[in-house]
Amino acid sequence: MLIHWVFTTILVLAIGLSLQPIPYSYAPAYTFIVAVYAYVIDVVFFSLVGLGLLYLRLAPGSNWRRKSKANHWVSILSALVFVAALLFPLFGMWIPDPEKKFLERTASLVPWYIPQTVGVVVLGASLIYWCGFRYLVPHVGNRGGKELIVEREPIFHVEHGYPVQVYETVRLCWKVKG
Repeated sequence: MLIHWVFTTILVLAIGLSLQPIPYSYAPAYTFIVAVYAYVIDVVFFSLVGLGLLYLRLAPGSNWRRKSKANHWVSILSALVFVAALLFPLFGMWIPDPEKKFLERTASLVPWYIPQTVGVVVLGASLIYWCGFRYLVPHVGNRGGKELIVEREPIFHVEHGYPVQVYETVRLCWKVKG
């Protein structure tokens, strides 16, 4: 939470202080942050959610069809409509409007392509950061010949005929390799 707070504070202050055409006017900075969040972060994440739903329904090795009692074709059609509706703004935001060279309500301080570029760079940096911790960190470093063991125990209860995970007990311990 501390890391998230630090980076959010830096982002808000840096943008707020750099995009002030007149003192105490944060409209350009706020517009920029909202454009990055709404058009890039939400569209990309929700597109991935829709593609994930399609993967669960259509992948040959997926057991989701047996686990879910929902109508198979209705869920595929819903996911297709959801993804198609999100792919339009995902690609459409990169097409410039010849009449608008700058993002609206930014006092001509932010070119039209900057919010999507910043959003894609942030998502790319996040992916590299995650890959580093997922693949690089376990193979590099000195842990004194120890290995981190993670044991997970999900706790379910049945609600309306479906299993619902209530919580999960996670145990972490270091064990000597060998």
